[in-house]
Amino acid sequence: MTTYEHLNLIAAYLNLIASYGGLALIYHGIRVMSKNADMRSADSERKHAEAMGKHDEAMTESERRHAEFMAESKRRHDEAMAESRRREVEGIRRHEESMASLRALIDGQAEGRMALRELIDEQAESRMALRELIQRTR
Repeated sequence: MTTYEHLNLIAAYLNLIASYGGLALIYHGIRVMSKNADMRSADSERKHAEAMGKHDEAMTESERRHAEFMAESKRRHDEAMAESRRREVEGIRRHEESMASLRALIDGQAEGRMALRELIDEQAESRMALRELIQRTR
């Protein structure tokens, strides 16, 4: 039961037992007070509804900003991950190029060593031929 209903009930009871004007005046005062209380209650409910509406709008705006922030954060994260992956792939490619270059260098060194051995062998043969020639001419 609302305050208004309680006051009306009290006023009705007093009206029943009232036999002269003083009690009727009390009854009238109680009815006025209950109407004022009901008006204040309605005003309070209206203000509360307005405040809740503003709160809901603020929450909706906050949720929208949060969703935008999360979308931007995800976009930046995805970009960073793509850049990281690109750098990783580029690093792997450079490493493979380096390794191929190193293999070519090692192969070149092996060929150089073989050519040097051949040259040393040829020099040894030349020395031996020169010694033979010197011995023949003596």
